[in-house]
Amino acid sequence: MIQDLEIIAKEIKTRRKNLDLSRRQLSILTKDDKHKKISSSWIAKTEACKMDPGYSKIKRILEALDKEEKKRGAAPSRIAKDIHHKPIIKINKSDSIIKARNIMKKHGYSQLPVYDGEKLIGSISETLLLDLNDKEKEKLKAEDIKLEDSFPIVPESIPTPHIQSLLKGCKAVLTKKNGRITGIITAADFL
Repeated sequence: MIQDLEIIAKEIKTRRKNLDLSRRQLSILTKDDKHKKISSSWIAKTEACKMDPGYSKIKRILEALDKEEKKRGAAPSRIAKDIHHKPIIKINKSDSIIKARNIMKKHGYSQLPVYDGEKLIGSISETLLLDLNDKEKEKLKAEDIKLEDSFPIVPESIPTPHIQSLLKGCKAVLTKKNGRITGIITAADFL
């Protein structure tokens, strides 16, 4: 999670500077009918990764940047829903490693989310499978190995530049709507 925050903090700082905005100016842009402005010191601490302002404040900062970019004539961003893939190809923790390998091979994927019923519990990638010898692969199930971290989950409505930033630190991003996982996005979607 810290790595995700660092990526988002870097994006906020880069976009703010590209717009030639001071932190104070960005602070003013975060004020709306429902909320007071986010203080410039709060933005500074966020950009320096000295605090986690929470999802709602990050969202407001990014929305303020989006609005300012749009006002200045930048092309409108696509959202996660525009590029995610569904249905999500996944495996269950009780599935064999061989099944995971075969699914990856069949679909050309380099990673898969791993579930325990309806709950996301981690991921498995080609890299992880390469570390196992063939005899291990034949005997093991996904639950028998140390899974990689779960993929971040974002709302379908998040602009794609935010997803690009997340993908610099993880292999895939899952999308959700109304609390339900709806799709998956990988770096290949941007290439």
